[in-house]
Amino acid sequence: MVALLLVPGMPVLASVSTALLAFGAGMGGLTLPLIAGQLFGTKDYGAIYGLVNFGFMGGCMIGPMFSSSIRTFTGNYTAAWIVYIAVFAAIAIFAVLALKAGDALRENSVHA
Repeated sequence: MVALLLVPGMPVLASVSTALLAFGAGMGGLTLPLIAGQLFGTKDYGAIYGLVNFGFMGGCMIGPMFSSSIRTFTGNYTAAWIVYIAVFAAIAIFAVLALKAGDALRENSVHA
């Protein structure tokens, strides 16, 4: 709702941005454990999810420092956004490939 106050001339854009931000923030906490369970099963789930969460938190720590450095050197955040878009696209591709590989491994282990 704060976004609606900050962007008075564009209430629809502010509303959509607020909804997407809330959805995205919630999905981070939901998708990581679901994907870890889907890919690796429940055996040693705690240890595997701990490693996944460690990588996620590492990104949360490094990302703002990276953005700040880019802003300091270039005067804007454009380069950082380009890097983040590329990284997110790569993550999406690798996640789909990993899910497909996990499904294929489960099918082979059932038929074996």
